[in-house]
Amino acid sequence: MKEAIFTWAFIQSFLVGAIIFFVKRAKINTYLSLLFISIGFKILTQYLMRFTPLRETFPEIIFLPDVFDLIEPVLLFFYFKSICGKNIDRSQYLFFLPAIIVLISGTIYVLSGNFNSMFSYIHSSLHLTNLTTILIWKIGFFYKIFYEFKNIKSEVLKQKQQNLLSWPKILTIFMGFTVFVALILWIYHILIVPNFNVETKEYIRISFEMIFILFNCSIILITGYFFLRNPKIFSGIPLIKTVDEKDFPEGKYYVEKLDKLLAETNIHLETDLNEKKLAEKLEIQPYLLSRLLNDYLGKSFSEFINEKRVIHAKGLLQNESSKKLTIFSIGVDSGFNSESVFYVNFKKHTGFTPAQYRKHYNKKD
Repeated sequence: MKEAIFTWAFIQSFLVGAIIFFVKRAKINTYLSLLFISIGFKILTQYLMRFTPLRETFPEIIFLPDVFDLIEPVLLFFYFKSICGKNIDRSQYLFFLPAIIVLISGTIYVLSGNFNSMFSYIHSSLHLTNLTTILIWKIGFFYKIFYEFKNIKSEVLKQKQQNLLSWPKILTIFMGFTVFVALILWIYHILIVPNFNVETKEYIRISFEMIFILFNCSIILITGYFFLRNPKIFSGIPLIKTVDEKDFPEGKYYVEKLDKLLAETNIHLETDLNEKKLAEKLEIQPYLLSRLLNDYLGKSFSEFINEKRVIHAKGLLQNESSKKLTIFSIGVDSGFNSESVFYVNFKKHTGFTPAQYRKHYNKKD
């Protein structure tokens, strides 16, 4: 049973990593792809050391999971920053240095005369030092990712795109769980092994192994779920684009002008509205409007307009005088050219269907 789960886990990790890379080749996806491939190699190494003759014939690879444990937080951090529209500084590639040091020190150790089998490494001073380093390393990156998440959360709320927070939130939780797994491994090797009898240690070891493998399997399944639910996550472009006044100093002026135009003319309620027509009304070139929406506000034209239309529809659904209007009529009055498009966008921005929202709002009254 346990052997089958390990086999399934490393095959699944490699497949997910390959799919992400080939679905859309982009730097952002490369980080996520390498993360899953790294997880796959770590699980594969542990599988080989537990269930195959390689544990006797080629035990020198026993320390490799420690190397991957130091690489994974860096890749996750790079991916997290990238989907949040942040650049990776060249100096940050030095974060791979601890993994390189562990790789070199591990190689020197297994080539020395002190190494006879995989058990020569387990519970050695080098192994315990690596476990402590991994725990501290993962705590540090959890703090970094959590800090980044707090920063983007305020930006996303300002843009009224709360739905974009789901994936970054899952990644933050994932990093937190990697800290938990590193902690229980540290507790096992540092505190439990020296102080408990063989039977108790074996029971705890098996329990920890199952926690480890089920945790890694779960993040793969969650990734698959998000891919099916929101393919945009793996489009290779940042989910969140932060406003940079230096890059677009006139952005604030044009946003105010655009908001004023929508408030005075309700042009966003016209079903045939397109980017060119809106640019003409705003008296700017279409490329400038595109830059304003994409680079400054972090939204496509359709996302921006549909968000405004949903706000208008919410007002109609709350209005007493609109109670006799059908859902389709409200959708058309809000600028949507079909009921299905109205339903999809309304639920995306509110979490409710129009009918559910009307019912929910009436209950509050």
